[in-house]
Amino acid sequence: PPSEKPGGLTTEFVREADPAMQAGVLHVSLNALAHPGFRTLWLAFSCSLGTFNTITTLFEELIKPHGFTDDDASNCLASTVVCGLIGAGFFAVFLDRTHKYRLVLRCCFLLSGASMMAFAFVVPLGRTALPWVILTLSLAGFFLTPVMPTAFEASAALMSPDFGEAVLSGLLMMGGQVVGVAATLGITLALRFSATFALWMSVGFIVLGAAV
Repeated sequence: PPSEKPGGLTTEFVREADPAMQAGVLHVSLNALAHPGFRTLWLAFSCSLGTFNTITTLFEELIKPHGFTDDDASNCLASTVVCGLIGAGFFAVFLDRTHKYRLVLRCCFLLSGASMMAFAFVVPLGRTALPWVILTLSLAGFFLTPVMPTAFEASAALMSPDFGEAVLSGLLMMGGQVVGVAATLGITLALRFSATFALWMSVGFIVLGAAV
């Protein structure tokens, strides 16, 4: 029967449910995080991407107290998506020819952090600064969108062949999700007291990721 075959589906399901295997995955994950280079990448990726996702989720709540409308928020996010796709395509071609993952990641983290700092300065100026809000957010999208695929490739190049790409990508995504949930809760709470404080709080996480 298929269940008795060493390579059968039942055997594979048993292996996946084996606690020893789960402990092995945990052990491998902890060993990966113990690597200084990957740990730095993990922290920067988690802070930057997790918080940027939070900002786009709560974007209307962050800018409407400063006089912006729903249409303004839609235009800003649309420009962010378009510029993000352009940035992803540009850096994909650049990396395919140069394989300079560290250079691209440093540029993306630093320039996205600078863009978000400028974004936090211009939003309180109100609707008259809408073109600058769109520009700064578009630049942030241009530099932050390529971070995810670049970080996946960089982690594989850094840790191969000792660690599997699936484990490394999973750790990066887990970090981004954890920071994203924490940032969403924190920024939602901060919005009850001050929209400006919530704005700077959200930008601070991204700047922290760039600084790492």
